[in-house]
Amino acid sequence: MKKFDTVVIGCDMAFGMVESALMLRTMLESRNIRVYLHKLIHKQHVLDFLARNHPETEYVIIMCHGDGTNEEPSLRFDVIDRIEGQLDHYGREMWQGIKFYLTPQNIPELVTKAQGTLISVACASGRKPLADAFLKAGYKGYIAPTDWNDAGTLFLTGFFHHLLAEDSDDPVFTAVKYSDKEAAALAALHDLKIKDSVQTFQHFE
Repeated sequence: MKKFDTVVIGCDMAFGMVESALMLRTMLESRNIRVYLHKLIHKQHVLDFLARNHPETEYVIIMCHGDGTNEEPSLRFDVIDRIEGQLDHYGREMWQGIKFYLTPQNIPELVTKAQGTLISVACASGRKPLADAFLKAGYKGYIAPTDWNDAGTLFLTGFFHHLLAEDSDDPVFTAVKYSDKEAAALAALHDLKIKDSVQTFQHFE
């Protein structure tokens, strides 16, 4: 990865997600990475994001919560949507908060023009049915936690730190190039003492 490369982040409006996304954006921009942050406020935003209606990039990050079971895991987006057929007393459309689920069953339909590496911080989104579905949709790599965790920002900081090692201009350090798999493995070593932390993240290809 080189300076001035692009990273795209999509985050829903669930508790803490926007703050985490802004923190990650600041960190990446401080390393001269161009960041596009998409706030996924309503359902159509999510559908557009999954259809890759965003700038070209080799790294797409999804920040939302995980749900479901081992056999039927899902990514859960807390968004709003129109209430069909209902208007308020001013004749305006009415909206309601909903939970929109991305599952192995609807990924083939919703995820289009996939390329590069997809990274999810959603809890337990690194389970095999989801990983297989994203890879079949066209991503060359998928990185996500296999269990519940709250260390997504810490993992991503370590991951991109190692990816950017190849473009270091600091004379004290020798530039080293890491693959996505190697960078993910090193980032997963940043905190081995706290359970359900960065060590739950795995790389699939």
